[in-house]
Amino acid sequence: MDGDKWKGNTIGASYGYSLDKSNGVSTLVDINGDGLPDKVFRKGGALYYRPQIPTSHNSEVLYGEDVRIVGVSGFSKITSSTHNGGAKSHSWLSVIHGRSRC
Repeated sequence: MDGDKWKGNTIGASYGYSLDKSNGVSTLVDINGDGLPDKVFRKGGALYYRPQIPTSHNSEVLYGEDVRIVGVSGFSKITSSTHNGGAKSHSWLSVIHGRSRC
């Protein structure tokens, strides 16, 4: 035994819970069907997108004016919860049996 006389026979349990909620702020997705990713974002409780404007320079990316998205109120909304638990017990049993002869 480790010196603690009360640890000889113990039992215990644990439980944990976590909740995580997140809402996306912006993303890139082709909204207008031209094959180019448009900027989608929230503004004032509504969704908007800025269409990507094709350019002749491959490294330059330009976006147009804000366009409100009608019929969709949100995107990328995630809720996650985790439950965990466990149990542990310690049992110490000592049997001493001896015989001495003189």
